[in-house]
Amino acid sequence: MKVAISAALTLTLLSMPAAAAAGQAERWADIVQAGPRVRIVDVQGRRLEGRVELASDETVRVSTRAGSEDVANDRIVRIEKPDGLKNGALIGLGVGLGFGVVGATLVHGEGAESGQVAAVIVSNALAYTLLGTGIDAVFNNRRTLYERGRRLQTRVAPVVGSGVRGAVLAVTW
Repeated sequence: MKVAISAALTLTLLSMPAAAAAGQAERWADIVQAGPRVRIVDVQGRRLEGRVELASDETVRVSTRAGSEDVANDRIVRIEKPDGLKNGALIGLGVGLGFGVVGATLVHGEGAESGQVAAVIVSNALAYTLLGTGIDAVFNNRRTLYERGRRLQTRVAPVVGSGVRGAVLAVTW
């Protein structure tokens, strides 16, 4: 009786991770869609950067410089979407244009030549665009699309010793 209960409990616990993985596989198409650039980190710590070509229930296909590569969904630990420098440049450009117009109006007044006003506006726009791009480059603004949590794991190991025979069941979550 004791062995039957232990065996039933062990089989139940061993089947739980498979059920959790099946629920995750249905959502891969919602998490990763074809087109955007991503960085995938697998269970070995390897980083793969490229554009998503296809996201299926089994694999995610990524187009890299070396070609296409399929990564099995159960090996993926994290998927990140990188942040480009474009938004920092656009914010800097907007701020630079605003300060350029205000500066040209305050410094040169209404009687200024149009060439001086344009030079002030353009120089401010360029300077602040570079500043915005530099600030955006300093900060890592990657957005995590998927990160695997710790899974339920079960391990069974034999215990053999002098006069001792049995098994150890370890469950981690």
